[in-house]
Amino acid sequence: ATSSAGVYVAGSFQGWEANATRLLDLEGNGVYQVMLNLSAGFHEFKFINSNTWENAEEVPFGCSEQQSGHFNRYISIPEGASSMDYHTCFSACEPCDEIPPCKLFTCPSWMLHRPEALELIASSAEECCVDGSADLMDVVVQSAGFSDGNEVSFWLNGKQLHSSSARGLTILVLAVDGEVVGAPKTFDTNQDSAEVEIFLQSLASNTTVLVGVSDEASSGLTDRGRALIQACGGQQIGRLQFRDSYALIGVPEQLSEVKDGSAYAEAYVPRDQGKAVAVSALPRVELPMQGNEPCNALAPVPPTRGKLHSTGNLEMYTDSGKCRYAVFEPESIDGCLG
Repeated sequence: ATSSAGVYVAGSFQGWEANATRLLDLEGNGVYQVMLNLSAGFHEFKFINSNTWENAEEVPFGCSEQQSGHFNRYISIPEGASSMDYHTCFSACEPCDEIPPCKLFTCPSWMLHRPEALELIASSAEECCVDGSADLMDVVVQSAGFSDGNEVSFWLNGKQLHSSSARGLTILVLAVDGEVVGAPKTFDTNQDSAEVEIFLQSLASNTTVLVGVSDEASSGLTDRGRALIQACGGQQIGRLQFRDSYALIGVPEQLSEVKDGSAYAEAYVPRDQGKAVAVSALPRVELPMQGNEPCNALAPVPPTRGKLHSTGNLEMYTDSGKCRYAVFEPESIDGCLG
């Protein structure tokens, strides 16, 4: 929040006085400005949210000078320049209208989105994220209808699992341990929604269903289709209209009573108003190791994905099934690498 004492700038051009140069919100829109008469050359400065140095901004490394050790902003005025504009957001390198909210920030794999900061305009892990836990998964669904970017994407712990610009509803299913169940599917609901209805009714109870719209998904989405999405927690699916954006982190119908009919997260944004982003930290439950055979490392089609189990085994997956590698190779499969 803006300090009641006002917003100031202090720099090498005015002796670094914290309370000498005040910026004013002349248009009442939250944009503070000041006109300065600066000579040609290099000038360092910082903005202050109040009139004391304790409230000075922390300037990001990418737009600060490092020689002084104070990480100040800087501007270089060329000889003969009649005027220059400098626009930026407090403690950021970009203008405020170019910085997305935290829900669009990709947290590092070891962190989770900070729930109370999802709508905060910020661009750092410190502001947007909190330390993660082995018992939680950071799940994000981003949806953009045709006029707002035309893409849906799914993220788990900072890693993109899948993206698509195909028309309709794209659905990705997660197991309780974070493993993707089957391949993500896109259902073109331009004419009808029979296929997506069949799919939604087939979901296993121990899964999380992620739904996102790209292009347009409302035209052929029937009342039955909307009801099935609503049964997964999608309380706003009834509002979906032509080329709107919609994202859901939901539960199968069999578990809807456990969640009182609500989703883990849901977002709806009308056409031409930007992306819909659903974010949630889901509980992660490690499934027991299956008695799979050791992987044949000489197979012509090697596994393409997998996960490290807490037992020390590496489960590897192929289209035809899964097998296991031992991190510490026992005598029973000694020499399997030829």
